[in-house]
Amino acid sequence: MSAEKYRIGFLFLLWIFVHVALFYCFGIRTLYDSKGYIQGADYLLANNTLEDVHHIFYAVPIVILSFFRLTFTDSVLPFLLFQIVVSGIAMIALYKTTAKVFKNSYAGFFATLVFLLWWDNIQWNTTILTESLFCSVTILIFYFTVCFDKSKLHIYLLAVLVIILFFIRPTAVVIYVGIISYVMAKHWNSLQSTILRTSFFLILVTVVCCAAYLLLSRWDFTEQYAVGNIVTYMNEIEGTALYHESLRLSTDQLVMPEQNNHPAFKIISFIYLNPLHFFEAFCWKIGYLISGVRPYYSMGHNVFTILWLIIIYFGFFVGARISKPKSVNILVFSIVIANCLLVGISTVDWDNRFYIPMEPVIALTAGGGLARVYAIS
Repeated sequence: MSAEKYRIGFLFLLWIFVHVALFYCFGIRTLYDSKGYIQGADYLLANNTLEDVHHIFYAVPIVILSFFRLTFTDSVLPFLLFQIVVSGIAMIALYKTTAKVFKNSYAGFFATLVFLLWWDNIQWNTTILTESLFCSVTILIFYFTVCFDKSKLHIYLLAVLVIILFFIRPTAVVIYVGIISYVMAKHWNSLQSTILRTSFFLILVTVVCCAAYLLLSRWDFTEQYAVGNIVTYMNEIEGTALYHESLRLSTDQLVMPEQNNHPAFKIISFIYLNPLHFFEAFCWKIGYLISGVRPYYSMGHNVFTILWLIIIYFGFFVGARISKPKSVNILVFSIVIANCLLVGISTVDWDNRFYIPMEPVIALTAGGGLARVYAIS
C-alpha cells in the first residue's frame, strides 16, 4: 500500500474518531437558531409552505430536515448523520483540490487535517444549524471550480451546487464573489477585448450589489449599531454573567438615519453620519472574527484558540506565497476580504459561526504552507 493511501486511511479514521468523540462528549445539540430550523421544518410538513419568507435563504437544510423528520418520526439524528457524511465527501474533495493546487499530496493531507481538527468549525457537524452543509457545499464548489475538466457533468454539478448554496445560507454571496473573481483572474489574459473584460467586471459588481440589496431588504444592520453591539444581541443579556461592557460601544453621540428608508440606504447613511463610530466598530468586529477570542470564553479556551490560529495563519501565509496559480490566490483573498467586510458592516457572532465562509479557503492555503514547512524541516 502506498504512503498516500496510508495518509488517506489515517484521515478517514480520524474523521470517524472526531465525530464519535463529539457525539460522546456533547450528544445531539440544538443551539441558538436550531429550534427555529426544527420549527421551520415541522411547519413545512404541516402546511406545505415555508413558515417565514426569509426561510427561503435556508430552504435546503429546512427541506432536508423536514424529510428526515417525516421519515424517521421526528428525529433529528438522521439529519446530523447526513451532515457528517456530506462533510466526509467534502473532506475528500478538499484533499484533492489542495493537492492539485499545490501539486503535492502532502498539501492535501495537511489541509484535510486542519479541516478535521479545527474545533470551532467541525463541531457544527453535530449541531442542527446550517453552517455544516454550507461549509461542505462550498468545498465541493471549490473542487469543481479548481479541478474543472470542461465536461458537461462538471458544468451541471457546479451549476447545481452554486444554486444550492444560495438556499443554505445568504452568505453564499461571499462565495460567489470568490468564484467570479477566480474565473476573471484565470481567463483575464485570454479576454483580449476590453468589452469582455469590462463585462466580467460589471457582472461581479452587479452580483455584489444585487445580493447586498437583497440581504439588506430582510436584515437591517443599523439595528445593532443603534444599541452599540459589537457581538450580536449583546444588549439583550446586559446584567448577566456573560455580559461584557467592552463588547458594546457608546451610542450617546450617534446620529441615526431616517427609519423609513430601505435598510441598504440606512446603513450607507449611518456610515456617512457616524464615520468614526462605524470605523471603530468595524475594526473590533473584524478583530474578533479573525482572532476567534471572546471575553466571555475561558482563559484556556482563548489561549488554545490563539495558539491554534497562529499555526493556521502561519501556514496560510506560507501557502499564499508559494501558490502557483495566482487565480487561486484571487479566489482565496476575495472570499476572505468579502467575508470580513460583510461582518465588519453587520456584526460578529457569539461563537464565530460567521467565520465559516472563509474557513475552507484558509484550510486549503494553510495545508499548502504546512506541507512546505514539513518538506524543509
